[in-house]
Amino acid sequence: MISKAINKAIAEGVTFYAYRLPYGEPLFRAQHEGVSSESSHRFRIVPFDIQSSFSEEIINGDINAKDFLSYQCSIIKSYPQVPIASTERADYDICHSKCLDAISSGIVDKIVLSRTISYKKTDTNWGAYFLKLCDSYPSAFSFIFQSPQTGLWIGASPETLGSYHNSVFHTMALAGTRCKNDTTPWHDKEICEQRYVSKFIEDAFKARNLSFSVSDLTTVEAGNVKHLCNFYQAKINSINIAEHLTYSLHPTPAISGIPQSSAIKTIKEIEPIQRSYYGGFIGPFDQEGFDYFVNLRSMQVFSKTITLFCGGGITSESIASSEWNETEAKSQTLLSIF
Repeated sequence: MISKAINKAIAEGVTFYAYRLPYGEPLFRAQHEGVSSESSHRFRIVPFDIQSSFSEEIINGDINAKDFLSYQCSIIKSYPQVPIASTERADYDICHSKCLDAISSGIVDKIVLSRTISYKKTDTNWGAYFLKLCDSYPSAFSFIFQSPQTGLWIGASPETLGSYHNSVFHTMALAGTRCKNDTTPWHDKEICEQRYVSKFIEDAFKARNLSFSVSDLTTVEAGNVKHLCNFYQAKINSINIAEHLTYSLHPTPAISGIPQSSAIKTIKEIEPIQRSYYGGFIGPFDQEGFDYFVNLRSMQVFSKTITLFCGGGITSESIASSEWNETEAKSQTLLSIF
């Protein structure tokens, strides 16, 4: 039923979202176009750079999958979107060199460099593909959404930015990447990369005088790769404080770099593409709580092409060929079942 609802929404241009929380059940909701509502089911989409021309989007989940299949749709207005070309290896190497220059000059300590992989669009059954993502990556946040502002996106994110329920806030410091089958000890570069993220999160808690607990450093798998991770938890009595904390964490050093503002500025200067909603955060929310995840391991679907986004953290010890291979491994999360 959810697969059919997704395909109908895409074919008829309806604003919708579907997701599956880690180890949860898939859920579909469509927005009732032209009707102002305050649905209890809502989905937030925040761009990578909140100061950019890409605006935050909220989709109201007015209609469930069963009702939507009998719903008479009217075609929504589509905004023209410019397809994105694949990043060439030579261009990536130039950008990587610029990242190292920024690090050596002291502008940033770490920066995340992203690239794109584009393919000619095929007649994909996106509803079935979404359910395949859910089955293949049970620990991930699988998602698909569409609106005139954002276009169509689909992915399976391993990273929680902020989750808040019953006055408890959760987040994670996820960074450092290697192939899942690599059994050698973690390198200093990967450990350092993850520590930047954990310190950034802890500083955010301390700046708000929030007590928190943190897990031991552990390794978590995400598709064909694995990462270093600390899990954080804090008791917060106000959902507004939890929301503000989440926005202050975005984008973490795992998706931008450190210092945050300098990294964002440098990324905009170096990368030839705009990330738009890649590297932003997404997820369901209501008056009681929210589940927001970083928009990673994702791709945007255009009229004739599909563009996959992937990236990796650059430090002073980074080697261009290794970073390129890391993005290739991360891309397999989606491509291996595409």
